[in-house]
Amino acid sequence: HNQSPSRSSSPQGRLYVTQAVASEVVAGSPLGSAAAQALSRPMAPAARGLRSTGTTPQAVPDTTIAGLPAFRQPRGLRATHPLASQLHTAWLALGGATLVGGLALAWRQRGGAAGPLHSEAPVAPGGELGPEAPSPAPPVRRKTIYLVRHGETEMNCWLGRQPYGVWGRKTRAEKRAADPGLYDTKLTANGINQAKALAEQVKHLDKVPDVIISSPLTRALQTTQFGLRSVFPDVPVEVDARVAERVWHCSDYGSDPAVLSKQFEGVTGFERLPRIWWWRDVGSDDPQARSSKDEPPAEFVARLKSFLQDVAQREEETIAVVCHWGTCIALTGQSLHNCQIVETDLSDLQPSADTGLTYYD
Repeated sequence: HNQSPSRSSSPQGRLYVTQAVASEVVAGSPLGSAAAQALSRPMAPAARGLRSTGTTPQAVPDTTIAGLPAFRQPRGLRATHPLASQLHTAWLALGGATLVGGLALAWRQRGGAAGPLHSEAPVAPGGELGPEAPSPAPPVRRKTIYLVRHGETEMNCWLGRQPYGVWGRKTRAEKRAADPGLYDTKLTANGINQAKALAEQVKHLDKVPDVIISSPLTRALQTTQFGLRSVFPDVPVEVDARVAERVWHCSDYGSDPAVLSKQFEGVTGFERLPRIWWWRDVGSDDPQARSSKDEPPAEFVARLKSFLQDVAQREEETIAVVCHWGTCIALTGQSLHNCQIVETDLSDLQPSADTGLTYYD
């Protein structure tokens, strides 16, 4: 016992007296002199087979008593006095209770103080009792992310009708002037068919999503409705404006969340959104008031980083995210087709504007 006043003040002295007592008890046991010799051998200050790890379970090496087979000490041990390793060895070999009773009796006969054989305090590297060691950080849980781009929209079709190469040569001012004004654009009939075909694909996913997170833009919510909720009706769905498209055109302006909540019943998160929740550089109360420029890439990437940080703290381990071309290319560097789905690990998503996001700027 580490509080006995009858022992030497040095660690080796404390161990020597206690080892002598243990040797006397074990010598008369069925183990005979071999175990007594094993217990009375000089011992390094640090305990063999135990580590100063607080309450964190640790693997410990095999321990051998002379003449007996090796055994593995149990996991999950608290940090203990160096004597604990030897006592634990003898405990398992003799059956435990008999040895402890004998040790306690011999200890009291020598005038030692009664008390627990194990100390709850950790062992410092030199064998002395030290402060409680901090527990290591919990292991990082892997999170599977399914990224889905929405189906074909009215704006996709309009852009596709622009003469090849002409649109790309226009300045941003010219593009804003040519914007057809398709606010919060919807899926076309073909886009709905694409979303229904997506539903057939997700039936074969390796993992069922624990939650579905959708952009609040209508095209993403429609894709969620036809492509995922039809297959996973019991999986919760919520909206998060941080995965909405980077604001380039009027099609990237959203709708009133009060209206959206009625159109997409059962989807949560609308109550957290302000009436005008998308990026703008104008202060007008008119939701269709046009910005004078595109959403800055740095601000777009910043909201994606914020989103991923929150996802990392969530309990769910498999998450489907229904979003947009700009969102996907900023996260992965891949230009996804309409209703394409990719599987990735959360740790592989690194938002950046240098992945092709600004190619059309």
